[in-house]
Amino acid sequence: MGFGPFLLDPVRRRLTRGGEVIKLPAKQLDALLYFVENPNRIIEKDELMTAVWPGRIVEESSLTQTIFMLRRALQADEAEPYIITAPGRGYRFVANIVPFPQGSPSAGGLAEAASAAGTEPVARAPVATARYTRWAPAACVIGVLVILGGAVLAWRRAPAPPGGAAFDPPPHSVAVLAFANMSGDPGQVYFSDGLSEELINTLGRIGGLKVAARVSAFSFKGEGATAGDIGRKLDVGAILEGSVRSDGARLRVTAQLINAVTGYQFWSHSYDRDRTDILKLETEIAESVAQSLKVTLVGHEKVNLTEGGTNNPRAFDAYLRGINLVSVLDGPAIRAAIRDFDEAIRIDPGFADAHAGRAYGLHWLGFEWPDDPTPWQEEQAAALAEADKAVQLDPNSARAHAIRGDILQWRRNVIEAQEEVLKAHEMDQNDIVVGRIYAWTETMLGHCAEGEAAARRLVALDPLTADQYHRLAVVLLFCGHYDDALGVIKQEQALGSTHPARIQYLKAWAHLGQGHAGEAVEDCEGKCDLNGLYILAIAEMKAGHADKAHATLARFRSETGDLEAATFFADVYAQWGDINAALYWLDFAFKSDDPLCEIRSDIFLEPVRKTEQYAEIVKHRLHCPP
Repeated sequence: MGFGPFLLDPVRRRLTRGGEVIKLPAKQLDALLYFVENPNRIIEKDELMTAVWPGRIVEESSLTQTIFMLRRALQADEAEPYIITAPGRGYRFVANIVPFPQGSPSAGGLAEAASAAGTEPVARAPVATARYTRWAPAACVIGVLVILGGAVLAWRRAPAPPGGAAFDPPPHSVAVLAFANMSGDPGQVYFSDGLSEELINTLGRIGGLKVAARVSAFSFKGEGATAGDIGRKLDVGAILEGSVRSDGARLRVTAQLINAVTGYQFWSHSYDRDRTDILKLETEIAESVAQSLKVTLVGHEKVNLTEGGTNNPRAFDAYLRGINLVSVLDGPAIRAAIRDFDEAIRIDPGFADAHAGRAYGLHWLGFEWPDDPTPWQEEQAAALAEADKAVQLDPNSARAHAIRGDILQWRRNVIEAQEEVLKAHEMDQNDIVVGRIYAWTETMLGHCAEGEAAARRLVALDPLTADQYHRLAVVLLFCGHYDDALGVIKQEQALGSTHPARIQYLKAWAHLGQGHAGEAVEDCEGKCDLNGLYILAIAEMKAGHADKAHATLARFRSETGDLEAATFFADVYAQWGDINAALYWLDFAFKSDDPLCEIRSDIFLEPVRKTEQYAEIVKHRLHCPP
């Protein structure tokens, strides 16, 4: 049978190319024969190991090395692999197989075989590159990097697809996929997901690495996408993937790092550890990924890989449950996450990351779900205390500093908040929570260039998440970039946003900013949620429908109440030209403990900015920096 430029004689166990015999060790030839007999399907690792080493128990590293050497032997002129990796599962042989005609000599030429089969000989079937993983064992623990040699670490430019550009991702970029839960217990998914997320956070602290965000990286779970597909969609050059099998106090973790451009593995390894070693294992893997991507760990970056954690397996287990829940961002999930963080802290009071997680949960619970029975100020005070504790325990935790800064902003401590958020941004530019808080802070302070750059970086790190495009659109709207905002809103829609009313609200805001009041009314009338009513009231007045505008504002006020919507009333009256009423509602908001975070950047307040009353609130009451 033939594939590409090769002929494989299964009877004589001989592989030739252009008449030249390619000598393969027995196990590589066994693997190739099994691949050719099972083309274009995923062959699980266990199945392949049984076929190649029947009746023997071998390490997975033996299979990995065999596949690597086989790939090298089969490497065609265009340097693309025939064997691609199915992350966390096994391998797939993707060449077109041309069988020998019945009765023909097995050593016949490829051209003759292809002709008899009614096909033209092909130089090579188009191959999708393998998936890119972000998980890798320590180079000091495994010698795979020595086996691979320096050449495989060099990025290779993939051939340009027909009519498209070559895939040329950033050289120091990685995505960590959700590790597969191999425990046979769906209740253990939190552990495999949590471990993957912790690796994302750990790698994000390494300067020089671009690390794809959790939501985008996890979106490929169960899809069977190749490393090339994932790499292109996330614009990363490497993929870290793996699996976790939990058996009581013992863990078996497998990990492999794949070049998303070529499909070759950088390395693969298995670990059998106690749960007490999990943090040490996480650090080893992070260091190996960095070394594979040619990033040097120095100074605080190396320290940051280990600080903030715990050596207690029960505390870490509770923490993983918490971070798995807190990412859901709804009231019941946040409350359950806080209980898990409480458990982690009870077991290990010095667990800084757990304190940071609890602070984040408390802050968002009060901010997003004001119906919570705990008074808002009390909840925020508790959140700040947890953030203070996290920073005290781990001064190098970017997320702890960012969360603390965000809480301080909502408590009107603007100057210290800005210092904290800037410090966090300097420490870690990969952390999505840090990036979101930094982008919002800079925008709220009126620093549009910095806010927009940060929001665009969030999209680059998390390109498959509609919420990141939403945040970028909001930043652009605050900065008055209405045309760009409409383009980003379309991208949010294309990703399948589940908030159509929110989309209409943003569109109305953009059209209103462009001076198209009639379009804004059409966007929002009967289509926006409660938040969009104040935009509709402004648009209706500007479109000449004063009666409708007053009725819309009255409805908005009746459904929100004065305390919740005072700043929105100020926006509306400022745009209606009633400066005194706008200033009244700003003063009301200040006296009602409204954080007034958006007062510096709120574009609707432009008509009142030059008044003495506005300057008094901004400079002397809120003490906003210049």
